[in-house]
Amino acid sequence: MLKNPVFSAYLAANTPNGFFGYFDELQDETKTQRLFLIKGGPGTGKSTLMKRIAEAAAALGVGCERIYCSADPDSLDGLIFDGGRIAVVDGTSPHAMEPRYPGAFEEVIDLNALFDQEGLSKRKEEIIALSKENRALHKKTAGYLAAAAALKREILRLSNPALQEATVKEYAAQLAGKKKETTTGRLHKRFLTAIGKQGVVVKEGAFFGLGKLIGIEDRLGGASALLLKELKDRFLSLGETVYVYECPLAPGERIVHLVLPEKGIGFTTCNRVHQMKNLPCDRMIHAERFYDQKLLEQVRQGIRFYEKAISSLVRAAASSEQEALANHDRLEEIYTPLVHFDSHPEFFDRAVARVLTCLV
Repeated sequence: MLKNPVFSAYLAANTPNGFFGYFDELQDETKTQRLFLIKGGPGTGKSTLMKRIAEAAAALGVGCERIYCSADPDSLDGLIFDGGRIAVVDGTSPHAMEPRYPGAFEEVIDLNALFDQEGLSKRKEEIIALSKENRALHKKTAGYLAAAAALKREILRLSNPALQEATVKEYAAQLAGKKKETTTGRLHKRFLTAIGKQGVVVKEGAFFGLGKLIGIEDRLGGASALLLKELKDRFLSLGETVYVYECPLAPGERIVHLVLPEKGIGFTTCNRVHQMKNLPCDRMIHAERFYDQKLLEQVRQGIRFYEKAISSLVRAAASSEQEALANHDRLEEIYTPLVHFDSHPEFFDRAVARVLTCLV
């Protein structure tokens, strides 16, 4: 089992239905003991504060799962400690979270208290215009992704008749072992693949520290999705903690990566969308074995056509997100000089210290 794991993921992503995520998992008081919600506008230090908390915790020997912004993979959206016992998250739009049990369960760290309110009021019209333009760009991104998702469904429609499902399920049973229907493990849902300003970005940090990484080479995606679903169900039935990472084009439908932290094993789909670029696999499963190649050959030309169209649509979505991020940067340029960091230097120190008291 990984001790004090340090790994990374996204809790939300741009999808065909707009911004979609699993932040609600952290607001489940039956699983989380303490939730810190950071409130503040763009450029007010939310990500910086989380980085300070993560560094201070690491100095104490406490690792965490780092949740990154899918639109800007260098920016933090949250920290999850001890498998979810303690969490710190950005509670502002687009993943706005409000306290359900203020003080008793959630604590709010309000960076808005540092605002120069008069200065921001003078920039009101500019802030509103940039914010509205951003919402329109995100909607445009969702439109491109919806079209890409529709074409991906067409690829699966063409290729699935050639998929030998019984063979996939039998193989999953061999990998996972016998089911135990009386035992239920713990499931966590995340994203590793996200479409943002840099195009398609896969957070490889979710696999750091694992003893074994198994790749599933599957250009089409149907065999790997079925295999990973079967593995998820089987490992949960064995009482394992399972992290599943979904495809942003089909959240809730297709799993593309899976991690078993207690076993130190990860599974990852390898194709031109979800490919690990800097992390070699210890073993590779070739999905061709699960397809009737003669049937597949009959539809290969149509599949190639759809693949090219999907690539174009994903590039268009990334371009739209680049524009949105440029707007966000302009908003930060407005906000940051109008936050009184210097006059409240102890504010961040107190926030870091408060979180650390819950960790030790």
